[in-house]
Amino acid sequence: MKAIAQVALLSLICMPALAAGQDTQPETVVNEDRNVIMGARTDVPPFIWRDKKSQKYRGFFWDICVEALVRSDRPFDTVPISAGQRSDLLSKGSYCTNEDENYDSCTAEIGTVDLLCDPTTVNLKRMQTFTEIDVDQTDEGLHRFVFSPILYLANGSYFQLGYPRRVYREKLAKELERRCVQFPELDPVFCDKRKNPTGLEWLRRPDKSLFGKKPSINWKTACDAILSAMTTDLALPDSTEDMKRKVWPPQIWPEPDPVEPEFEIWGYLDGSTIGPSVVKAAELAPSSVGICTKAFKSHTLATEAFCNGEIYRYFGDVDLVRAAIDAYRDNTDNDCPADETRSSRGTYEPYALVLSNENSGFPEDFTLALYSMFTDGTIAQMFNGRFGERRQSQYLETLFRINSIPTGDVNPEE
Repeated sequence: MKAIAQVALLSLICMPALAAGQDTQPETVVNEDRNVIMGARTDVPPFIWRDKKSQKYRGFFWDICVEALVRSDRPFDTVPISAGQRSDLLSKGSYCTNEDENYDSCTAEIGTVDLLCDPTTVNLKRMQTFTEIDVDQTDEGLHRFVFSPILYLANGSYFQLGYPRRVYREKLAKELERRCVQFPELDPVFCDKRKNPTGLEWLRRPDKSLFGKKPSINWKTACDAILSAMTTDLALPDSTEDMKRKVWPPQIWPEPDPVEPEFEIWGYLDGSTIGPSVVKAAELAPSSVGICTKAFKSHTLATEAFCNGEIYRYFGDVDLVRAAIDAYRDNTDNDCPADETRSSRGTYEPYALVLSNENSGFPEDFTLALYSMFTDGTIAQMFNGRFGERRQSQYLETLFRINSIPTGDVNPEE
């Protein structure tokens, strides 16, 4: 009952309400007489992605967006949105149409959308951003974003490589040792072979008896050096023997010091809501535990790094991470030894769509269409069609029921 009440509250507070974002370039002003501009993510299966062969969009959220636009009688044009462009869109209200350029130094056209078809996590920070108005600016060019009703509840957690971190650490140590000549910045933290090892030298000789005290390391400097020296051609280790040692930490929050020094590199998608938690957990790690964090521009790049042993843990929405790993296995000869044992323990994140009310009446029409799709069972059918045998979680089943609002009766004429 408590879970149902929490989901109900989230669903109610995230129904569209007037909200304002940041000012944008004049050319981004939306006219009421043109088609709805739908920004579609290209790389977040199983929710929405673009097939490389056919160049057609696929996914659960894509199905929902298109059907809701049709039901609301809104002609639309589709533009691709990358992870970086999405981040700018949510924080600034617009984005650089050339995804290779930085927003602040963009020489291409500045764009915006009426609908962001993307699994976007609803949180108070983003809602606050949508309501902030620069009092020194006029309303012209401002894009007032609102959230749609919540459509999905995701599990934010991580996968890790299916072999002990000791194997990962030893392999990484060998790779770094090969790089000492090419990357002089590794010298002070790793390459200098002293009689009494200190700092990152325990990557080569992780024997606690060699240390008079726990190593003291400037992890900011060390991580910068390590990440810059890493390459993409690390071979996976042959041994997968279970060392049966205590796993630190069980999720992403630090626990007491492990018996022996440990080291890992954690990866996550740039701009994801779990990113700050990952970075914070790494900063709070015990002194004998080294955690370097690396943000990736896409799930494709993060998956490639994970499956090739460059990062030990891959954080994100479990459904997205699993889909990315499965796709990588299907398209390569890499079996990607991923351990998802801990993926069931994490945070649940509510997903919604982002709408702009610059196109008169659009959020209201679109929201009405969404609720009608919940009520007549269309969204449930779309879920079953896309996810097949995957059973709805208790939370998701409750959400679908809450959003299936009564149709109501027409008042008879007097």
